[in-house]
Order: sequence, then structure tokens, then C-alpha cells
Amino acid sequence: MVCGRRVIDRNTPPAQRNLVEWAKPYITNKRKVLRVLDSRLEGQCSAIEAYKVASLALKCLSEKSSRPNMDEVVSTLEQLIHNQLGRTDCPAARLACMICW
Repeated sequence: MVCGRRVIDRNTPPAQRNLVEWAKPYITNKRKVLRVLDSRLEGQCSAIEAYKVASLALKCLSEKSSRPNMDEVVSTLEQLIHNQLGRTDCPAARLACMICW
């Protein structure tokens, strides 16, 4: 949802074929998270906003017992949107809306 890539992409080098394995080292690091951001979103959201969405995705990939339920996922995404509502010109609000839809 943040990367704009398929889960498995056979058209990429073997080390990058599996989205989760490729992205994990980046989405666990606030400074590196922008490296996996879809190039079409470049400059439209801050590293902090991208990291919050990436952290949520990482939680969804964790062991079943510690994985957030859908209510928590929706609540987190709604909070991101709510934080941006006062800034209608903010592309990050559009990013959060794209994720929800």
C-alpha cells in the first residue's frame, strides 16, 4: 500500500521479488522508510507519516497473537486522516485516504 508494488514480482531481481522480505529492513527504520515509498508519492508525505503507515503494516505481518485486529487498523488509519483534515492541501491526507479505499 505504501510501496506500490506487487507482493510477489517475478520481474524484479531475486532479492527483491518478495515484497515483505525486501521492505522489512526499510520499514523498521524511520530514516530508511522513504526508500520503499512509491515514487508517485515522492514529496507528498513526510517520513514520519510514511513510517506510521509502514509500522502499521509491519504489525499486520507479525505473529497472529500480536497482530492488530481490523478495528485497530481502521482506527489507526482514521487517526492519520483526522490529523490531516485541517490541512486540505496536504498530500498526506490523500495518501491516508488512498490507503483506506
